[in-house]
Amino acid sequence: MFFIISKILDYTLSPLLWSIILLLWAWITKNEKHKRIVRIFAFSILIIFSNTWIYNSVLNAWTMDILPKNKVKKAKVGVVLGGMSIYDPKNERVHFNQNVDRLLQAIPLLKNGTLEAVIVSGGSGYLRYDEFSEAQIILDYLIEIGVDTTDITGEFTSRTTYENAVNTVDILLKKYSLEELQNNVIIITSAIHMRRAVACFNKLGLKVAHYSTNPESEKDKQFHWEEYFVPNASHLGAWGNLLHEIVGYSIYFIRGYI
Repeated sequence: MFFIISKILDYTLSPLLWSIILLLWAWITKNEKHKRIVRIFAFSILIIFSNTWIYNSVLNAWTMDILPKNKVKKAKVGVVLGGMSIYDPKNERVHFNQNVDRLLQAIPLLKNGTLEAVIVSGGSGYLRYDEFSEAQIILDYLIEIGVDTTDITGEFTSRTTYENAVNTVDILLKKYSLEELQNNVIIITSAIHMRRAVACFNKLGLKVAHYSTNPESEKDKQFHWEEYFVPNASHLGAWGNLLHEIVGYSIYFIRGYI
């Protein structure tokens, strides 16, 4: 049920949707004063949430630091969180989104000896097709393109970040003691998602390191003049992902997941 509610909530965390609803309200209402106020609110949302400086400032305050490769300490296991692919059953193809950087960053760490092993964690992200397992799809794809998967295993059933943590820790504890794992596991996920992911593992008593991927903005970014004033429509969609993480973190805190 929590998974279903989270999926539904995703559709509401859209500044563009808020603006459309307000403009529809302004169109329907007969009260001229209300029309004027609602239009101002709709216009303000579009201006604020399309501003590059505002978006990047909030994003940079939320995301954890990106670590240089030479500052990453060796660890027993790297945990790659899912959410990077879509399986097309009709054409039997895997399509990747920008989060595939999680996997592309993990494989070199395994090959250069920084990691001894990798676990890909992720079940089905679909409401209807719960038989799919993203981790299995990823492993099959790696084998298909010739990647040695001897040291790559999967956690195949989780559907939320909290389940990623719980299921992966269960797998790890079958091979290692909790003491052996402390600060010896690296979480590999998108920069925007890292704060919530690390908090889930820490809540379970496992202190983990982090290796953030696909950052959307540099922490010390120098803004050009136009980024303070010229609206950027792409941020209206990007805010949905950021709000998803902020709201998700808050809900996880309330539920005791972090």
